[in-house]
Formats: sequence, C-alpha cells, structure tokens
Amino acid sequence: MRCKLYWKSLALSVLLLSFFIAFTGCSDDDDVLYSGATSTGKAVLGPLCGADYKVFAYPDMKNPIITGKTSVSDDLSQAGLFSLPDDRLADGWLYIMEVTGGTDIDADDDGVIDAAATPNLGTIHLALQGETIKKEGFRVNILSELAYQTVSFMLMAGYPQSDVIARMNAAASRLINQDLDGNGQIDHKDLAYWEPVNNRGALVRGWASITPCIDAVHNNDDLFSLAVDRTSPQSALANTPGTALNVAVDGGFAYVADADGGLHVFDTTDPFDPVLLGTAAMDRARDVVISGTYAFVADDAEGLKIVDAADPSDPQVVGVVDTEKARAVVVRGNYAYVADDANGLRVIDVADPANPQIVGTAPTVKANDVALFGDYACVADDVGGLKVVDITDPANPQVVGTAATEDASSAAIADGYAYVADSAFGIKVVDLSDPTAPVVVGAASTGFSRSMEVFNRVAYVTGDSDGFKMVDVSDPANPKIIGTRDEGDTRGLWIGDNIAYLANGYQGLKVTDITYEPNPQVIGCVNTADAQDAAFQDDYAYVADGAGGLAVVDISDPANPVLIGSAPSTFAQGAAVQGDYAYVADGGDGLRIFDVSDPANPFETSVLDTDDANIVAVSGDYAYVADGSAGLRVIDVSNPYSPQLKGTLDTRSAYDVTVSGDLAYVGDGMDGLIIVDVSDPENPDDIGVLDTFFADDIVLDGNYAYIADGPQGLKVADISDPTAPEQKAYLDTPNSCRALALSGNYLYAADNGPDLIIVDVSDPLNPVEIAWVETLNVFYRLEVHEGYLYLASSELGLQVLKAVPAP
Repeated sequence: MRCKLYWKSLALSVLLLSFFIAFTGCSDDDDVLYSGATSTGKAVLGPLCGADYKVFAYPDMKNPIITGKTSVSDDLSQAGLFSLPDDRLADGWLYIMEVTGGTDIDADDDGVIDAAATPNLGTIHLALQGETIKKEGFRVNILSELAYQTVSFMLMAGYPQSDVIARMNAAASRLINQDLDGNGQIDHKDLAYWEPVNNRGALVRGWASITPCIDAVHNNDDLFSLAVDRTSPQSALANTPGTALNVAVDGGFAYVADADGGLHVFDTTDPFDPVLLGTAAMDRARDVVISGTYAFVADDAEGLKIVDAADPSDPQVVGVVDTEKARAVVVRGNYAYVADDANGLRVIDVADPANPQIVGTAPTVKANDVALFGDYACVADDVGGLKVVDITDPANPQVVGTAATEDASSAAIADGYAYVADSAFGIKVVDLSDPTAPVVVGAASTGFSRSMEVFNRVAYVTGDSDGFKMVDVSDPANPKIIGTRDEGDTRGLWIGDNIAYLANGYQGLKVTDITYEPNPQVIGCVNTADAQDAAFQDDYAYVADGAGGLAVVDISDPANPVLIGSAPSTFAQGAAVQGDYAYVADGGDGLRIFDVSDPANPFETSVLDTDDANIVAVSGDYAYVADGSAGLRVIDVSNPYSPQLKGTLDTRSAYDVTVSGDLAYVGDGMDGLIIVDVSDPENPDDIGVLDTFFADDIVLDGNYAYIADGPQGLKVADISDPTAPEQKAYLDTPNSCRALALSGNYLYAADNGPDLIIVDVSDPLNPVEIAWVETLNVFYRLEVHEGYLYLASSELGLQVLKAVPAP
C-alpha cells in the first residue's frame, strides 16, 4: 500500500507534464489533451531525463498509441517519470514501451546525482500487460531490455502474446532470483519492478554482469551478445583429472565416475559452485550409483567396486567383485545388477558390502546398460536390442522378452516404457506392458544417442560431443524434440529439478540450469533423415535429405508439415525445383533429376555424373552445379531424361551458386565470390572476383550481394558492375556465418549453431542486427517461403518459424 501511495503521489507530481505529452496516434480525435486517470512509470538506467518514449499495442509495432518525453528533475525520485492514460491500456493486452535518448543523471547507480549527466544514445524497452502497468511503479530498465532482446524476433513476426510472455518468463528466471512484485513467482513482471540502486541483490549473476549492458545502451553499442550471455542458462564446471563418464547425485553430493581418474565426490550444496571433497582410486570407472552411504562403481575390467562414502572427504573401497567388464550398475535392496558387456547381466548380492557375491547371470550379446522395473531388468544389449530379464529369482535371472533395436547403448524406464538410446539410430520407445513381448511404439531422430535419463516426461539424450537433446515423451508413441543444449562432450548425466549434472568427458563435471524454457519460435518440425537443403514450390518443400535422398514435405499447414514422399539418392546436399522436376546435387554422384508431378510419388528420371555436387540452381533450360574442386558446371536440362553437360569453369572450391539473368554468382570458399557470365552456356567466363575469407552462401538483392563469409561474418558487396564487385559493408556475427535467406528488408543468417540472426538491410550499406532466435538444433540452409522461414537441420529435419512480415 505504501508503494502504491508513493507512486500515486509521483503521478500527481507529473500530472501537468502528462497534459502535454499524453497524445496518441490512433485518429484525429485522439490529438487532444488527456486529463483522466494515469499510471506512472520510470525510465531508468540511472534516471533518464528528457528521453523520448513511445508505447505500442502489440502486435502493431509500427504505430505508437502514446508518445512523449520523460520528466526532467534534479531530484532522483522525480526524474525520468512518464504517465500513461489508463483508458488507453486494456487489461490482458501486451504493450511495448520504448525509451530512447535523454540524459542519465546517475549513470553509476550509486543513488547520488552525478556531477555531469551522461548522454544516453541508445534505446531500452519494456513489454508488460495493461493491468500490470496500472499497478504503477513499473520501470523500463536494463533487465526489461535484456528480456526484450530475447523476444524481439517474436514481436516483429507477430507470434501469439502467450508465447512471447512464456519466453520472457524464462529470461526473467535467468536474470533475477527474487519475487519483486509479490505474485508468488519469478516472471517477466518482476523485471518491471527491479531498480538498480536497491535491488542489486536480486541479480542471478551479480551487478558486475549488468554494468557492461548499461554502458552498451549509453553508447548505443550492440547489446545482442551480452543479452544472449545474460539470459542463457547458468552453468559451472569442475575439472577432473580423468575422463568423466557418468555421474550420480545424492544428498547434496555429486559422485563422478572419472575413468582412470577414479571416483570423485563433490559438495554440491551450491550446485553452481561444486567443491571436490574426496577421491577413491579406480582402474576405469564407467558408472556409479548411490545406495545409502555406499557408492557402487562399475570399474570396467576390475568389476564392481563398493565404496564407503559415509565420509565424503575420505571415500574408501570396501568391497570388490570380479565381473570381467562392468559397464553399468543399478542397485535395489540387497542386490546390484551389472551390465557386464559380453558376459551379460550379473546379479550380485551386496547385503555385506565388504563381501559382494555373484549369485546369477543372464547371458546377452553385449550388455551396455541396465535399468529396473518391477520384477524385471531391461538390458541395453547393443545389436541384441533391448532385453527384458525376469529377476524374481536373483540366482536364476531369465531373458523373457526382446525388443528389436539396432544398437542399444543405454536404457531408462518411466511410466511403463523403456527409452533406448540407439546409437546412430536415435532413440526408441518400448512398451513394457507385456514384459514377455516388449514392442517398439515410438522413435525420434535425435542423431547419435549415447545415453539418456527420463525426468518429468522429458528424455535427456546425450550425443556425440554435442551436449544433449530434450525430447518430450508425454506421448510415448510420438516423442518430440523440444530443445537442444550444446554443452560439450557429455558422456552421462543425472537430472534433478531444473538442474542437470553432466559427466563431460575431459572437462570433468558440469552443472547446468535446465529450467524448462519453451521455444515457441519453432512452430513446426518434421523429422527427415539428414536435411541439408530445401527448395520450395507451392505447398511443397523438396528436401535434399542426405542419405535419405529426396524428401517431399507437404507444407500447406506450416505448423504441421508432413513427409509425404521420398526417392533414394547417395547423399543429397542441394535441391532446386522447377515445374514438374526437382534437381538434387548428390555429392560424388552428381546431378539427379526427379519427376515430382505427383509429389507423393517422386521418381528419378536421370543422373549426370559430376565430381562433388554441393548446390544446384536452375534457370530456364539450364542447371548450374557448384561442383566443389571441379568448379561450376553448366548442364542443359531441357530434356529431364537426358541432361547434357554444356560447360565448365574451373574454380578451387565451389560451395554455392546463385543465378540472375546471364550471370552466375559462385561462392568459392577461400577464393571468395566469383561472378560468371553464362550467356554462352558452353563457355562460362569468370568476369569478376571479390576476395573474401570463406564465401559459403550468397543471396542477391538488386545491385547488392550478401555473402555468408564464415568466421568473418556477413559481407555486403556492390555488384552493379559485375566486372568489379566491391565490398561495401560488413557485420560481425558471434560465431561463423554459414547460410543466408532474404525477405524484404530482413536478412536471416545461420551463425554456425542453433542461433539464427535477423539483420535489417533496408540500408544495405549499414546492416543492423536487430534480433536473434534460438532454434532447436544446428541447421545448414534456410529459405523464406510464403511468410514462413524453413531451416534444414541434419538431426531434426525441417524446422518452421514465422518470418517477419516484409515492410
């Protein structure tokens, strides 16, 4: 109540100011002075005096409904204020406040007016619903700007308000750790009540993480990389001397099976500051599980070792049993169950930890892992699939059922289903309702899958040196990838409430925040074998699907793309479509042509051998193939059943080709952009060259070419004179710019990972990074088609996002 009265008094103090600034732009009738009830907010890095503010009613991000200037005062409590008319604010509606310029009278946020004010050259935003604005006391501040950065693409593209809010809530949980608005949870609303002088203790990563962000706004510097870092999951790393292969957590301690580094015990009272307490020597610790005060370690060729960990600072091996090659272990009651490689499943009596005894064995092909349910054990049995073993009689375990999988490396059980990490074949879901007849009911193409855990109906699947993927298994028959985390060489993991403990190979123990963060930007996804590229025509996507050949996807409903047809090839890398034919750059097998007049039943009409077909473009009667070290190939495809090679231009490493009129633009790796006159198809002639670091992809727009130049980011070239292309602009990207797509004034850039960068190129000579998107997985090519953005992802197939509407 005191806070409410305080802000009401501030509202009265700026009421006269509101008479002059509370104009709206909705109609001629709105250009009148407003004198009704108002709600007062504040613009603060330190207090921003005389700043311009605008308010937008989402989803209209172009026409402000309210404009004005913030108050000017030499009193910190009265500076930077602005009032909004309540009758312009609808409950439940999302509004975007934008504050630009002004002067900061307390730039160091020490609560004392500075001797000289700091000019503010940048802009900050706040996204908040009408009913929260009316509570008053809200602030447009640096934290609200960081959260805004995470949703700027969604706001531009017009995503549903609920999705925008969910994304901001996730960002809020990474920025602050206190419920500042008192609604019982940490969400985006708390950001609006954060204040830099009095609420520094609420920052997850401390005040030092925020000051560079404030400086960036003051100077109008790029805030993108800082926003990505501050709103990314928190993590911590504790190095170990060996190779961390698995981890178990119990009672505030993490136990790491560290191969020849032994078993390490860490205090994880503060998960993001793990402290090594003690170590027990091992030969090659592969797995560990905790039962009571004992750690049970699968120690490879030295069998099962039992460690008394009652004193975590001094763990001691108290029992050993030789099992030939212990790879994994679980414990229930007085028995340990060991996956013992070619020796199958071992059942060990551990009632006396100092004297463990093997009491039973169930032969299998190659037992890699074991999990228990009821009176049964499930064994991930390599090429032997998933074995179900009856362990009712520990002395006589019997294999009673098998589910066929290709290369089972790990297994986890939840809610009557077994989840199998099936190596190069993704994951399989097995119904265990009849243990004697287990059956595969679902699968997901997650790429190489090494191990997994299931927690709260999400499967966490480790891969091949690329962290882990999160798979929604709430519908076991239709597991759906919902996210990916590139955390390095994750070998094993243990999942708890919002925290993952990772055995990260040579890095050691890594602890990371896995607070569920919805990724509503990706509105659709269809799994294909190995998507490398895609071409579009009408309601269909023609996907160059790696070893899966040509895949045809119905995209009439972009949120629910459906794979409807396919045709084999060796390794499809690039795709183009024209009329009734699709053209596939098939690596070492050259150019393949497919009849797609019936999209559900494509068939090959011909193939023309080339050296290393990477990408293909088609224009009229000719196909242009970027053929690696063989250069540019010009192929007559006027007869799709008998393509003819017409001309070749030798280049060093043709990776990409785009055609406009009589000119072909070749991305030639380290030899840069090569412009080729193809008016005579039999004699293609290179007429212009622009040196770049590594030209990987090219898109054209009038007199300009945009070049994805690897680690040197985005290059903009003037090609008005094709004989003398000239670099005119450059935009650094955080990682390595690999692929591009253009829609109107917006350029989309794949930055060598799951991140997508959106660049405003309305002025090609001044490209400006305006938004970023975290997608579900690494992608290689992208295209915009009829208002949607499609990403070709090797592991996930085709991802679909909404594109920003063209101006």
